[in-house]
Amino acid sequence: MTSLSQIPWYSYKSSITSVDVVDTIKPISMAYWFVNMPNLKTVDLTLMDGTATVDLICTFQNCTSLESVVLSDGFGSN
Repeated sequence: MTSLSQIPWYSYKSSITSVDVVDTIKPISMAYWFVNMPNLKTVDLTLMDGTATVDLICTFQNCTSLESVVLSDGFGSN
């Protein structure tokens, strides 16, 4: 399991309202990336290469305000 303290933006979790990936990344795991972000409303991952992503456990757990998640083509096709 990923320790929440290892997530660089976790201490800002209550103030984050949107996430936009602005450069191409290719994660294998997105486990816990956005967990416990009560004010997160939108996530745009269109620049993220999700073809190798296999672990999404608790990615959006407790994101009670989440309205929209936009994924790239082929996301999770691995």
